[in-house]
Amino acid sequence: MRNEATHDGSERGDTEREAAATIVAAGEARIQTPEEKVAELEAQLAAAREAIDASERRHAIDMALVEADAIDLESARLLTEMAVARMDEKDVALAVSDLRKRKPFLFRERGTVTLGAAMGATAGAAHPADAARDEAKSGDRRALLKYLRARRSA
Repeated sequence: MRNEATHDGSERGDTEREAAATIVAAGEARIQTPEEKVAELEAQLAAAREAIDASERRHAIDMALVEADAIDLESARLLTEMAVARMDEKDVALAVSDLRKRKPFLFRERGTVTLGAAMGATAGAAHPADAARDEAKSGDRRALLKYLRARRSA
């Protein structure tokens, strides 16, 4: 019986030593040298800069596509991002103009009548000053719309 107790005690002691060694090893692994900390922070900085560059590039692409009258902004953005990624020198304007040539269905035709122009001032529209005077006198919504249409067409 005594041999068994000693045997159990030594196993328990070995287990405790292994656990202590594991805790010490884990603690040592968590301690970083200043060089390691600097390297980790530099990696985080590079990742942040990359994220900012991607965000700025996406904004530039969006602005160029809006200016080019893209109909389907999401599809045009994806195609433009792929084109810019393949370029040696990143030129968003060139990528958008190339996309407009290759896939014109993603863009509105320039020079066409838009809905706003189609609903513009009627043939009998007054001068904006006259329409403003009429609206001020009457307070009528139709007079206000007449004024806004006259102002837009002037």
